[in-house]
Amino acid sequence: MKVRYILTIKGGEVMGKSLGQIEIDWEEEATPGKIIKLSRAWLTQKDFLLPRMPGLSRVEESSLTIEPID
Repeated sequence: MKVRYILTIKGGEVMGKSLGQIEIDWEEEATPGKIIKLSRAWLTQKDFLLPRMPGLSRVEESSLTIEPID
């Protein structure tokens, strides 16, 4: 299934520079299992983004939206 991810980061700091809001979106083919695994990790892991995004040192608020594409 093809899905669109929308990652929104508010109050982020990248490479020492404070940014108000960052929005990143991308599309990919994903299995239902992959989507569930990502969703579960997003909800349960503290500071999910920091080790996955080099240069990102702080996040005040973030959200991840996953939408199926017809």
